[in-house]
Amino acid sequence: MPCSVREPRVHRGPKLNRHARRPTHLAVRTEATVLFALTLVHEFLHVQLGALLDLVPLHGPASPARYHAPWRPDPRPLDALLQGTYAHLGVCDFWHTERSTAAPSPRAGREHATWYGYNRGAVDTLLGSGELLPAGRRFTEGMRAALARLGGD
Repeated sequence: MPCSVREPRVHRGPKLNRHARRPTHLAVRTEATVLFALTLVHEFLHVQLGALLDLVPLHGPASPARYHAPWRPDPRPLDALLQGTYAHLGVCDFWHTERSTAAPSPRAGREHATWYGYNRGAVDTLLGSGELLPAGRRFTEGMRAALARLGGD
């Protein structure tokens, strides 16, 4: 059977359908889309810290001690304060980034200032708890350094 040689296909990009001709509907930023993105960041950081805690112990065994979490009315155990602080560091970073976009959310500056203050207090509480292991102190010092880069302005 004879073998035929074909010319290679040249990729000319995707075929445009009716949606691809007007993709602007995908780029519309609303308050809801901003808050959805914020939620994804926050929840991802909880998962990320959970994975780290599976590998490296950052604090000792659970104790009856409870600590003030600035974003909650009730005192929290150290592990919950650590989780919340890490996730809310991401919230602070999110609002820091959001306020520098071309069309920032009207609440970006206020939210950044709020979460910056909350995180500063929480990091200080964690470091003063006496419950962090050496790796946990290094991790929390890293959160403090990241927070300093975000500035409180």
